Amino acid sequence: MPWLDLDLHRLELRFAGARLVEPRSVEQLARSTERGGQIVPCIVVADPAAEVREGGERLVLIDGYRRVAALRRLGRDTARVECWRCGLAEGLLGALARAQMRPFAAVEEALLMGELMAGLGLSQHEVARRCGRDVSWVSRRLQLISALPDAALEAMRAGRLSSWASEPGGGAAGTGQQRARRSTVAGAGRRAVVHP
Repeated sequence: MPWLDLDLHRLELRFAGARLVEPRSVEQLARSTERGGQIVPCIVVADPAAEVREGGERLVLIDGYRRVAALRRLGRDTARVECWRCGLAEGLLGALARAQMRPFAAVEEALLMGELMAGLGLSQHEVARRCGRDVSWVSRRLQLISALPDAALEAMRAGRLSSWASEPGGGAAGTGQQRARRSTVAGAGRRAVVHP
């Protein structure tokens, strides 16, 4: 699909609440963009309903929230975008399916699946099928955000709390690490916590 340069004000950041702010990543992207320009285009989907309401074509940003933040940090007013010719649900599902490019944090996957289900009306079975996952995997992802206090989730979205606090406690995480995670998540609303 062809790329185009689009004014940032034409992008609707509808799913910003489902993406985590990671200041270090944004800073690295800004430095890289300053050196070599924007390499990877942002993914956008046209929303016909928004066009009717607002009287002009609005493109919903599906993937590229950090790239847009980096471009804004650099004072740029355009972004290179790839416009997918599909609906919003298909766009989000496509972004989830391509997650190998920049793996989503587990909590981001859960938030996007929540958008697909609550915001766009897909069933858990449909999300699983269309992402190439099983229903159990989708259910486990959704449990991540349902178990988090609102303050902790908001702290992750804002980049004040590392997403590791929401990751499943299996693997190498020992009992001490699990207690530390619970303590960090519980205290996230009271203070800023940043982990390397």
